[in-house]
Amino acid sequence: MADEVTEEERRLIDDAVADGRVEVIKPGRSAWMTVEGVFIGPGDVRSRPHRHKEAMIARRREIRVMVDAGASDEEVIARMSQVSARTARRDLNFVRGHKTGAGRPSSSLKGGSTKKPKTVRQRRAEARREHIRRLVEEGKCRAEIITLVGSNYATVVNDLDLMGLTAPLGARGRKPGGVDNASLMKQDRADRKRKLVDRRRIKVSPVPTGKSSSATTDPGDRTRHTRQVFEVPDDPLRDGKNQVKLGGDVLVGDLKGYRLMHLTLEERATCPKACQHWLTCYGNNMQYAKRWQHGPKLERALRNQVELLMDTSPRGVLVRLHTLGDFYSADYLALWGLMLKHHPRLACFGFTAHVPGTPMGDAIARMREAWGKRFAIRHSASAMRWGSFTIDFPTERKTLGDAIICPEQRHAMNGTGKPVHCGSCALCWQTDRCIVFVEH
Repeated sequence: MADEVTEEERRLIDDAVADGRVEVIKPGRSAWMTVEGVFIGPGDVRSRPHRHKEAMIARRREIRVMVDAGASDEEVIARMSQVSARTARRDLNFVRGHKTGAGRPSSSLKGGSTKKPKTVRQRRAEARREHIRRLVEEGKCRAEIITLVGSNYATVVNDLDLMGLTAPLGARGRKPGGVDNASLMKQDRADRKRKLVDRRRIKVSPVPTGKSSSATTDPGDRTRHTRQVFEVPDDPLRDGKNQVKLGGDVLVGDLKGYRLMHLTLEERATCPKACQHWLTCYGNNMQYAKRWQHGPKLERALRNQVELLMDTSPRGVLVRLHTLGDFYSADYLALWGLMLKHHPRLACFGFTAHVPGTPMGDAIARMREAWGKRFAIRHSASAMRWGSFTIDFPTERKTLGDAIICPEQRHAMNGTGKPVHCGSCALCWQTDRCIVFVEH
């Protein structure tokens, strides 16, 4: 630790103060720091890091103006003489949306790539910023951008600053039908303070016995209850409060506060014939469940309803796919991928009979790898990660090897402790460990 400052060090300090990189502080304040490799003690200077951020934002806005005017990369770097070429290149890459580092080669001398794979958080941030960029180009105000993107005020403002973009607040003097930012923030605070409760209409779960009560010999390729297959309404996603096992809200975990919804399609008509429970599907005993016809009309209705749910559910929406049925086409699966991309507060969980190694099973696995716990779809009849299987005997055990016995079923069998449902358990989307169900 240096006790005194030499004349050369003092000259460097004075230059730093004159350039605005640091400022003089009162003696006695604790502010140990380094200026151009020189260690400085208390009573000398204080760092001003926020000035660098303001300068960076101003540079990027200036670069954006030059880029919009058609300037080449070399011209932009030459005009940015107040900073080094490396810094100018980094800012230019950011404005143009390039993904390479500042001045670093995209491949090593050996021919291998030096880029590290992007994390899920980085991919989401890039998608969010691209969405914000499009909305600014469409002339949206800041309040509308916050609503459409689904992020909080600080995140959107920070992204705008990093990209060198500006957008009007839009809270005052808004057009008819505009968004009141103050009202949205007030409603969001009220919703976050709202106490989460168990909204289920029925709270007594059926007891699984380990024996199938719904076996059939010749079900054909459709449900046994064809009269319960209806045309798609405007709201095919239904509130989970009407299902004793599901629940109305997520009460624990990373998705706490999310509203639980579920979708019911026609069993067997949308399922692969390789399903382990083709004959013993529990839909055989669900003679009152409404099943929606699958196809383009269903997909249009889902897009419209999810848009509405994002506006009316500030915390988010978790969809159970599917109470009955399965992913029936690649286009239908891709629809959920697009909705997850456009709605950051949307998440899904559920089970599929499409096993890995099949085209649809591999596509589901790729989507799960891309979206993580936001697309927690498990493969049935699998004891691997993100798998699930059934057993034909009741048990009081909590685990079976590395697999976890469904807590909701375990409570129904043992009748002890606090009642459990999907919203108060959250294991199906919180962990990738295999889940075991007792046949019922």
